[in-house]
Amino acid sequence: GKTFAMTQWAVEVLTEGINKPGKVLIVTYMNSAVNNFKQRISAALEKRGISSRDYYVSTIHSLCLQIIKEKPDMVFINSDVEIIEQSKKNAVIKDAIVQWKRNEDNMRLYVYYLDENYLTKNGYDKVVKKWDGVFCGLISNAISEFKTLGIMPSEAVKKTKNLPATSLLKVAAGIYGEYEKKLRRKGLIDFEDMLCKAKYILENDEAVLNKFRKRYTYVCEDEAQDSNRIQTEILTLIAGEKGNFLRVGDSNQAIMTTFANSDMKLFKEFCSGEDKKVFHIVESSRNTKQI
Repeated sequence: GKTFAMTQWAVEVLTEGINKPGKVLIVTYMNSAVNNFKQRISAALEKRGISSRDYYVSTIHSLCLQIIKEKPDMVFINSDVEIIEQSKKNAVIKDAIVQWKRNEDNMRLYVYYLDENYLTKNGYDKVVKKWDGVFCGLISNAISEFKTLGIMPSEAVKKTKNLPATSLLKVAAGIYGEYEKKLRRKGLIDFEDMLCKAKYILENDEAVLNKFRKRYTYVCEDEAQDSNRIQTEILTLIAGEKGNFLRVGDSNQAIMTTFANSDMKLFKEFCSGEDKKVFHIVESSRNTKQI
């Protein structure tokens, strides 16, 4: 499978010392995968009698935090700032939605999406409670999309002003500003902020960018089919235009697009580039020979 192939690749690079004088950077999606990679690489190197610390396995958010710590003042971050997880982010978004619904016109928009017959049949309280959760998820995803595209709240309002009043995207743009105010008041940033701020530092501070390019001579991305545009841009910046950038993924396994702002087209576009070398994994240890 992909993890096995990527692990073997990393072990070969480290064994041969091809990464010298820098390290191999492996970016994967979840903390559980980070630990899995570390254990696999460490065990494989140990079997060869090699002790190497020339690799760093991380989630994209941990990597971005590493970048931000280089120049926190540049993106108005201080030591007291707190990075919120999705559950806390949802709580802040719910507060912003409550604030937004205090306007009568907005409240009418909120119930506009509900079917009166369905409400009558299934009970108002039950349906509205369910809609609260769905609505919060939609707004959260839209705000994440705005942020990863570098669209600020005022710009989001401008870009959606010609959409119908009932457009959920237009509604999300209206709530986005209130959400950002609440984050700032509480001294919080979300995961999308981390990506945006890390990218800003890399693009605007040549010394920091060069430091990371020297530190990581090989950049590898696991589960690349679930990557988003800003993550792709950050890793491309670190690798450099002619750098060593390995991406491993399978478009048929793209599962994050249903509830996150990932885009499998980015990986397909990357693979179709004229300057890319594409290697196909044609066997899987999970499958029988017939499959």
